[in-house]
Amino acid sequence: MKYAVSHHAAERAMLRFGIESERVGEWFNDMMAKAKYISSQGGGRLLYEADGVQFIVGDKTRTVITVHPATRLDFLRPTLEREMRKIRREYTRNIRALERSLA
Repeated sequence: MKYAVSHHAAERAMLRFGIESERVGEWFNDMMAKAKYISSQGGGRLLYEADGVQFIVGDKTRTVITVHPATRLDFLRPTLEREMRKIRREYTRNIRALERSLA
């Protein structure tokens, strides 16, 4: 399963991930061999991810259009959980106050 690499994608791989210019094609094909399909972006573009790297690939041409680091939001989970607990506590306080006023 060979993928063609656009000039833009090769430049981005060298810039963002430090891949040498002579290894770019090999690197892309190795990464795409273990990449998982994430979604379709419309316009004939597919999103794949492997080892923290996201690839945009043309679905008909099988050409890697661009590459960028994967966005991770795991670090937000503790903050979001804390905020959800805070909102639930406030909601419970408000409901109890309304119940007391109605009683």
